[in-house]
Amino acid sequence: MLIMNKKVIAIFMVLAFLFGGVAYGQTNNLPDPGMLPDSPFYFLKSLSENIGTIFTFGDNAKAERFLNLSEKRLSEAKAFFHIPGKLIF
Repeated sequence: MLIMNKKVIAIFMVLAFLFGGVAYGQTNNLPDPGMLPDSPFYFLKSLSENIGTIFTFGDNAKAERFLNLSEKRLSEAKAFFHIPGKLIF
């Protein structure tokens, strides 16, 4: 009975890992990219983000900040490589 419970739990965990990210991966709620990397003033944006990160305290706050910045980078990449009429992402 104990071996069967372990097998059921193992199968459930594998399925959760395989299909758990599908719903999250299909959401498209990215933030506004703002200034794109081809702008001559893009360095000011990255400088202000770095300064904001320096003044972010706590592990949870830093993790949330990095998550927000990575979502913004993804949004920038999507906007930067967007070609009208073609679906890239």
